[in-house]
Amino acid sequence: ESERIATIIAGLAASGQRSEAADQFVRARDLNPLSGPAHLGLARLRSGGEAEQLYQKAVQYSPGEWGPLHALALFYYNDARYDESVAAWRQALQLAPDNVPAMGYLGAGLHMKGHYAEAADTFQRALALDATTASTWANLGTARYFQGRYLDAVRATEKAVELAPGRYLYWGNLGDNYRWVEGLKSKAGGAYENAIRLVRERLAVTPNDTGLRSSLAVYLAKFGDMAGALAELAQLEQVRESDKGTLFKAALAYELVHDRDRALT
Repeated sequence: ESERIATIIAGLAASGQRSEAADQFVRARDLNPLSGPAHLGLARLRSGGEAEQLYQKAVQYSPGEWGPLHALALFYYNDARYDESVAAWRQALQLAPDNVPAMGYLGAGLHMKGHYAEAADTFQRALALDATTASTWANLGTARYFQGRYLDAVRATEKAVELAPGRYLYWGNLGDNYRWVEGLKSKAGGAYENAIRLVRERLAVTPNDTGLRSSLAVYLAKFGDMAGALAELAQLEQVRESDKGTLFKAALAYELVHDRDRALT
């Protein structure tokens, strides 16, 4: 009965009724204290140490299942605990050796640890099982870029763009890759133009998205539109200190427009 309840109330959490869902997951756990799904559902609605303990219990109470290990690995990954995330994904893959999503995430964890060659090999294993996932091609391109294998990075990222032409990040990455390959540098501008267009389309819907605006500033600077980049940066003066991604991209954009003092600040 607790398993059935856990499945039903997962829909509450998905619909935004988080408080109600948490109450119901607690009820399901009380009905069966050994319920893996109840602990897993509650973990997804908690944070910090409490969430970690709930994820660990979900793993303990779901022997032989890869899903709770995957969820625990994601928790570690999002907390920048990459050693633990990689270990959990390796365990998940022992239970489900051909699980493409877990393989892709393992590659991401390895990349964050700086193990670029192993990350690339992992992405390629995932692509051998399913070559239709754009994000895996994009991640392979990123791993190859960090290895300094820029032509291989271009080939992988071009495949990502082919599969998902509406993703601005893939176009931006492709522009970066082109810049490092003799004979392809002239193609970088076109890739950045596509990235700029796609970011602007999204900003038209969410104009207060600082992450998008900082990405736009970077792409404009790389494209050579320094005035345009500065105009976007001028709208980012009040970025929250907790918004690390936006701050990093703003710093990069300032460096690209040759304002090192602001970049360092």
